[in-house]
Amino acid sequence: APVEDDETSATPTVALTSDLSIAKSAVLTTDADGSTTISAGDTVTFSVTVSNAGANNATGVGVGDTVPDGYTTIGSISNSGSESGGLISWSGLSVTTTTPLVLTYTAVVTATGNYTNFAEITASDNFDPDSTPDGTPDTDAPVEDDETNFTPSVPELLLIKSVSNVTSAGATGLLDDVIEYTFTVENTGNVSIDTITIDDTLTGSTDLPVTPSTLLPGEIGTATATYTITQTDIDTGSVTNSATVEGEDPNGDPVVDVSDDGDETVDGPDADSDPTNDPTLLDLDQDAELTMTKTSVLGGTGAVGDIITYTFTVENTGNVSIDTITIDDTLTGSTDLPVTPSSLAPGEIGTATATYTITQTDIDTGSVTNSAIAEGEDPNGDPVVDVSDDGDETVDGPDADSDPTNDPTITDLTPNPELRLTKTSVVGGTGAVGDIITYTFTVENTGNVSIDTITIDDTLTGSTDLPVTPSTLLPGEIGTATATYTITQTDIDTGSVTNSATVEGEDPNGDPVVDVSDDGDETTDGPDADSDPTNDPTITDLTPNPELTMTKTSVVGGTGAVGDIITYTFTVENTGNVSIDTITIDDTLTGSTDLPVTPSSLAPGEIGTATATYVITQTDVDTGSVTNSATVEGEGPNGDPVVDVSDNGDETTDGPDADSDPTNDPTITDLTPNPELTMTKTSVVGGTGAVGDIITYTFTVENTGTVTVDTITIDDTLTGSTDLPVTPSILLPGEIGTATATYVITQTDVDTGSVTNSATVEGEDPNGDPVVDVSDDGDETTDGPDADSDPTNDPTITDLTPNPELTMTKTSVVGGTGAVGDIITYTFTVENTGTVTVDTITIDDTLTGSTDLPVTPSSLAPGEIGTATATYTITQTDINTGSVTNSATVEGEDPNGDPVIDVSDDGDETVDGPDADSDPTNDPTVTILTNDPELTLVKTSVLSGSNVGDIITYTFT
Repeated sequence: APVEDDETSATPTVALTSDLSIAKSAVLTTDADGSTTISAGDTVTFSVTVSNAGANNATGVGVGDTVPDGYTTIGSISNSGSESGGLISWSGLSVTTTTPLVLTYTAVVTATGNYTNFAEITASDNFDPDSTPDGTPDTDAPVEDDETNFTPSVPELLLIKSVSNVTSAGATGLLDDVIEYTFTVENTGNVSIDTITIDDTLTGSTDLPVTPSTLLPGEIGTATATYTITQTDIDTGSVTNSATVEGEDPNGDPVVDVSDDGDETVDGPDADSDPTNDPTLLDLDQDAELTMTKTSVLGGTGAVGDIITYTFTVENTGNVSIDTITIDDTLTGSTDLPVTPSSLAPGEIGTATATYTITQTDIDTGSVTNSAIAEGEDPNGDPVVDVSDDGDETVDGPDADSDPTNDPTITDLTPNPELRLTKTSVVGGTGAVGDIITYTFTVENTGNVSIDTITIDDTLTGSTDLPVTPSTLLPGEIGTATATYTITQTDIDTGSVTNSATVEGEDPNGDPVVDVSDDGDETTDGPDADSDPTNDPTITDLTPNPELTMTKTSVVGGTGAVGDIITYTFTVENTGNVSIDTITIDDTLTGSTDLPVTPSSLAPGEIGTATATYVITQTDVDTGSVTNSATVEGEGPNGDPVVDVSDNGDETTDGPDADSDPTNDPTITDLTPNPELTMTKTSVVGGTGAVGDIITYTFTVENTGTVTVDTITIDDTLTGSTDLPVTPSILLPGEIGTATATYVITQTDVDTGSVTNSATVEGEDPNGDPVVDVSDDGDETTDGPDADSDPTNDPTITDLTPNPELTMTKTSVVGGTGAVGDIITYTFTVENTGTVTVDTITIDDTLTGSTDLPVTPSSLAPGEIGTATATYTITQTDINTGSVTNSATVEGEDPNGDPVIDVSDDGDETVDGPDADSDPTNDPTVTILTNDPELTLVKTSVLSGSNVGDIITYTFT
């Protein structure tokens, strides 16, 4: 002291030191299986304790805890820790030297997995003499004192019960068979388990030892037991059971598991939703079966009214009990007929009886054939059904299938073989030479036995052994066959074709069954030599039929417009069966009378033709078609006239004429009508286009279609026109009509700058349908400014020349005497001197400091006036100058948003003011201030003495 300039001091930095260590423990929080040790499904709270044995409190401490695959459902992490990818992290922790820091979290223990859990200090702001935190838990080597691990004890057993073998003992392969069960026990925990035994009620096993009885983690032990199948099991359809394994963990606590069927991931058919304890199920083959035999005893001779007694014998031929056994037999009218006894064990037999009275139908058939149905219930309540057999289960009976166990019971009656043949005919065409007669042979089995190999012989059709379909007929069944014959001129000369055929078949004994055909009426005798009404020949009458059929068709030349030619073709066919000559056509439309057909004589089936033309008129086009019929006439062989009215070519569909005959429909030649109007709307502006001036609109309407359009009127919203008549109001194709209307221009139109509008013309075509067109502006090829791309309906736009203009006058009134500090009040008068509305009007005046000074009103229609005021305080400079001179500027917006500006004038727009230009409309406003120039002089003196030579000093103010 004192401090000298070669003396200094410094305080060194001393690093803080701490000595951190870490420990880990686990506490069972929620127990899943009733034991006191940690096992699968338990919830465990893990504690990580961080202690500080160093000299200083530790700050910025980070802790990492890697959770292995032995845990799931991490939660409840303390101290704002977080979990990501199995790593739990804490950061920014502080650990004092006096109080350890405890970090906790919870996890659920899984059945298997790696249960070694590591925690480590990952960061610290302080020096740790034993380690350097590096943020990579579980990887440090050597292990440091701030790293720890913990493995909890997880005792667990897994029991699988499976069927390893079934040994057949009974004759059925089920009853008294022996099931061998294998129990597989696995230690799925991480501690040893001993004294392992199995309890299984089904096999009568109590404390069944497992080999080995002590299992290390991952080891497997086994045991076996057997069970003999009972009839109750077979009736149930399965053997279902679970077993229980129990052992002791190192603490002596029990470790228990209920057996599963082997699939730990899929839940079995038990009541819970746990897939790890499903019972072991062995399905047994249930064969529920009844076999019924139905036999008959015929009482009397088998005549009508005699009794057949049926006996039903029902045997349980399956391997399960069947009860509630009844019989349904349609023939005997039996429903739920009880069997005695009604419940049958496998191999047992029950019986029932029923009777039936023979009818005439049975005798005609030759036998009574029927099956019955036996039905009972198996142990599951499912129906067990059998169709009766005739008593021989090995030989197939005469039913349709090939099953020998369900043949119907047949009681034979007296046979009577008989066939009946009917021959009928249908003439194809008109019955002319060469036309076909189709004969249908109908064969009926009118006896009571089956007849087969049925064929027909018919000399007329050249048929020998013609097969009948079907060729075998049961009693009452019918078979058919067809054959054809070509008509000859002799047949036509005779007037008919007459013939009989013969049918032959074989009865069940192989004897022939023969019948000569009849014409279909078995009670009336025909024109043959005998008196037997059942074998009359079939007579097919042939009738001469002179007939012409004419078709009239058309071809339109050109487009079908007025003056184009329609060429008609007449096609005449001899559709009768005799020759026709001298054939001509009359057709009013074409002016044809006795128009010759080429050739003029036609044999049956031959065709002749003729043509004629017609010129299309406007009436035809308006109608939309040309409709007409023609008439053909010739002579038959007897000289009688043969006439036909023409058809349009479709002989099956009736046309639009008044009758319902489809063979004489008029020929309609469609002409494609094209109703169309085209309207142009043009305008002429009267005056200058100012408000109140008149726009005259001219509407020009042209019929641009092909048909007449009438009742033509115009609707135009703008001009207020509704049903405005067009002159003329009826227009033929190509004709033009006109109309006019006027409109008074409004201020809105002038502001818009134009008047835009379309009108609509409407008329009626010949069918009364509307013909409509929206007006165009006169150019059908160029699209106007409307939204569509159609150049034919653009609105008519009448441009109006807008003139936006404002005129402002600035006047002043001086307050007081015009002295310094007095106020000048300026009045701004703004007039809309243009033709459009101007709004958003404000004033800028540098002198008064006004910017965007609002005008009242701020929007002015043409001719309207708005005003504003502002004040100015007079300065000495203004008085020295003798006046205050200034201009202001007004600005607004026209309807297009463009600015409208004017510089103020002093109030006289005709006299140019004192500014530099020669424009009298923007003279500055000059406010005169009165000049009063005046001086006042005061002269004072000071005497310095009273003698000559003394000085008087004068002061002039």
